[in-house]
Amino acid sequence: MDMFSIRSLLAAVYYMKKPTTFLLELFFKVVEPVESDTIDVDIVRNGEQMAVFSSPLVEGRVVKKEGFVTSTFKPPYLKEKIALLPQDLLIRDPGQMIYTIGSNREARIMKTLGENLNTLMQRFTRREEWMAAQALTVGSMNIIGEGVNRNIDFNMLNTHKVVLTLTDLWSDIVNSNPIKDIKDWVQLILDDSGLVADKVVMGKTALAAFLSHPLVLKALDNRRLNVGTIAPDLMNNGAQKIADWFDPNVEIWTYVGKYIDPADGVKKPLLPDNAVLIGASAARCERHFAMIQDLDLGVNAAVQYFPKSWKTDDPSAQWVMLQSAPLPIPHQIDGFVIAKVLAD
Repeated sequence: MDMFSIRSLLAAVYYMKKPTTFLLELFFKVVEPVESDTIDVDIVRNGEQMAVFSSPLVEGRVVKKEGFVTSTFKPPYLKEKIALLPQDLLIRDPGQMIYTIGSNREARIMKTLGENLNTLMQRFTRREEWMAAQALTVGSMNIIGEGVNRNIDFNMLNTHKVVLTLTDLWSDIVNSNPIKDIKDWVQLILDDSGLVADKVVMGKTALAAFLSHPLVLKALDNRRLNVGTIAPDLMNNGAQKIADWFDPNVEIWTYVGKYIDPADGVKKPLLPDNAVLIGASAARCERHFAMIQDLDLGVNAAVQYFPKSWKTDDPSAQWVMLQSAPLPIPHQIDGFVIAKVLAD
């Protein structure tokens, strides 16, 4: 079998170690490839009207159906490639080989091919985590790249984008009340979506302000009332569980994952340091993957990632390319609140 065939590469990509991603794993657990380049989402925001009393002798009252809004999303396309050049085989191997050794030359080529494919996979996964962060912390994302410049808006309500000011800022230790704020945001999610928020994810400075706030310290010191347990777990990929809080009943996490912005090369936090994300893990959030636009894939277009490799003779090179069309969609966007609790 040709080791550079599509079948071999497509199987190999699912066995490669991928970077773990906190927001994707916490909220976007469902993976949904689709055989289309667009995705339609029906957003239904149910009212709270009750049935009206009436006499059994009158006609039944006509109830108007709840409306819905259909949003059409076109997932952005990722398409990157790396060349294996003859001089690359002259460089000493720094690590363990990925593939079983055939001939020495063949093993070197396959090892380097695997490393290049792994590099592309990690780049793609980091971009997906960025997309998930934008969807939950902004409610939209700007898709800017080569030949593309557009915005994808998930219609997050403005009331779910909170910016505290003046005495409400958590830095005002006399007048602010972080515990009440979190209760209010959990209630807001319940009112608007019917979902129970159970995750609170804080940026670095937001967490520091919360843990040092006098009202939080007082609540933790109240021996007669068990409001929470501060017991940090080990840090994993920038995320750490800080506490189980019981009023409201939520897990408190901190997330300090970062990305390098291609626009300016600056490393930035995925969750702003001064922000708090409140979410319901039961909210419907899915990682959608649109069809791959490549004739080599044939009819099997519904895949998350599509790797391929080919050889050019002049200049001599073995190419490996990865394609994907991902879009994490928070279908129940009302199940989230993003709040800036400290000044920028």
